[in-house]
Amino acid sequence: MNRYHRVTNNLDFTRIIHKGSSIKTDALVLYYTRNSDQLKVGFAVSKKVGNAVTRNKVKRQLRSIFRNYINQYPTLEIIVVVRKSYLSYTYEQIAISVAKMLNKTEINN
Repeated sequence: MNRYHRVTNNLDFTRIIHKGSSIKTDALVLYYTRNSDQLKVGFAVSKKVGNAVTRNKVKRQLRSIFRNYINQYPTLEIIVVVRKSYLSYTYEQIAISVAKMLNKTEINN
């Protein structure tokens, strides 16, 4: 996923979290809005999740998962907040969870 598809501005993070809808699981919280002309994703990983190496691994995994959905959800702006329990799930379980959450965004709107 290239930089063009990432939310990097703090004001955008705040806007999406406060004005968007949310979907929650044990491992992730997904905030989303439909204001964009393309899929944009931002990740928030707290220090509670682990050290810098662990947090970067989590972000790499999530970027890899969301790379598959760039063309399927072209109008979403998404912020993914990672919870501490993320580490107890496998990559495949997280990928399935993200797919279900993204399907719920289609159902809700």
